[in-house]
Amino acid sequence: MTEAIREEVRNTPFVSVMVDETTDVSNTAQMSYVLRYTTDGGVKERFFQFGDISGDKRAEAIAGQVWEFLEDCACTNKVIAQCYDGAAVMASGLNGVQAKIKQEIPQALFVHCYAHSLNLIMSQSAA
Repeated sequence: MTEAIREEVRNTPFVSVMVDETTDVSNTAQMSYVLRYTTDGGVKERFFQFGDISGDKRAEAIAGQVWEFLEDCACTNKVIAQCYDGAAVMASGLNGVQAKIKQEIPQALFVHCYAHSLNLIMSQSAA
């Protein structure tokens, strides 16, 4: 399945990467990686993998893992957008992950993931 996604990514002109962190029940911080791209069949949004970031949650370390993921997918030259939550380590325009990725890929626009804001609004209003 991973190879089929890689093949689709090889054949698409543009890719967007969406990354989110969550801590599981064993207290392991995991990063989920999702790619969004177009094919002849339309827009595809594919979960690709989880990565362990328990050892280092600094922007440099996370950006390094995101960069490795993009290199592994052979799509660094195709990335036009990056999407993260609003946490400072991810979204900061000075030292956040998005700024560090943008240094390497200037055309990779940052888009805030508004699903996080909606989730916070819904969970707070229901309490």
